[in-house]
Amino acid sequence: HKGGRRPQLMGVLVRNLNALQVGMSVPDLGKGDISYDLLDDKEEPVKGTPSADGRKHISKVKIQYGIKYQPDALLTVRILQARKLIPPHFKSIGNPFCILRYGDVALTSQGGKDRENPNWGQTMSFDVYTSETYSKMKGMKRETHITLEVWDPQLMDKDVFIGGFKLDITSIHFGTRADAKWHTMGDTTRPRRENVGKLKCFASWGANEMTTLRVHVEEGIALQQFFNFGNTANKMMAQLQRFSKEEEKDKNKKKELPIPDAYLRLSLDAKKTRKTEVKKQTLDPVWNQRFVFNLKQSEITDSMFVQCLHANPLGGDDLIGMANVDLRGLVLDGRPLNRWYRLEDPELSEVLDEREKAIAKAARREASMKAGIFPAADEDEEEDEVDEEDDLALANKMRGG
Repeated sequence: HKGGRRPQLMGVLVRNLNALQVGMSVPDLGKGDISYDLLDDKEEPVKGTPSADGRKHISKVKIQYGIKYQPDALLTVRILQARKLIPPHFKSIGNPFCILRYGDVALTSQGGKDRENPNWGQTMSFDVYTSETYSKMKGMKRETHITLEVWDPQLMDKDVFIGGFKLDITSIHFGTRADAKWHTMGDTTRPRRENVGKLKCFASWGANEMTTLRVHVEEGIALQQFFNFGNTANKMMAQLQRFSKEEEKDKNKKKELPIPDAYLRLSLDAKKTRKTEVKKQTLDPVWNQRFVFNLKQSEITDSMFVQCLHANPLGGDDLIGMANVDLRGLVLDGRPLNRWYRLEDPELSEVLDEREKAIAKAARREASMKAGIFPAADEDEEEDEVDEEDDLALANKMRGG
């Protein structure tokens, strides 16, 4: 009792915890209310307030206590995509999302942006226990299924259920992941339609610990000298035409293309990005830098996106090329993967292919004119339909192989 300057002791309760096991509560909630006597400093029961008949009742207190493990593992589900979704009506806004249910926990994904064939590529995790912890917990069993549902969002009404299925996780052992598979979804409110779409996903069960992904960037060789100015095809084509005209004016002087100030940007997602130093005026940069990504199991992606860029002092760095590094072959505490990756730029490749075709077309016209053959306008149109491989072969021949 908190009275005066010092609290006054009214009684003590002592319980022996030796017999208590993990996952067990005392008393069991199913056995009704159980109260315990309060003892004084002589370990005698404390007499409480007298009743109407003058008898004093023993002071009692009712408590419940137990031992519970904190979740030490993650059950992770990666939802990839869905195909041929059939909503129950045609008022869809075309941004379906997923709800994952495991036990009493529900997780919601982002929208898939496509009404019938959404792509999520999203990872979500539930806090669970390791197999060792489950074995120590009396009467505690792991859930055998994860329920996956696809919903159609509505602007002015309740979200509409499209379909779902139960993902069996009994075959997934601790420290492993299942293969990605397609699963058929159903809707119990539409019994005549057994299939309302398919969803591709996989699940894994692993420790809830930080994993260190170490990346060593060594060097680059033979970077693309004509890099993507301003990241637009029109600007690239204009630059190519300018260089070609200057070469025609002075055939003895080769017009030098710019040399980039190159650096790499490594990305696992929008928030986990690393950059190398800028190596100025070189086509063969040597970085020799190491980077560390601290990740949870649920944050480990299948690939790392690598961009090689030119550091533009005026802002808006220019893309030289990009590559996707596959991380699925990595093993925890295993040997590192060491290999070269080819840098690609689809937009630049398209422009350079057009240039190759133009060179090949000019070569054919020049050869025809030397032979005294002057193609008509309709023949020029037919020339445009010449197979691309023939064009490239002629272009290579013009440059001496």
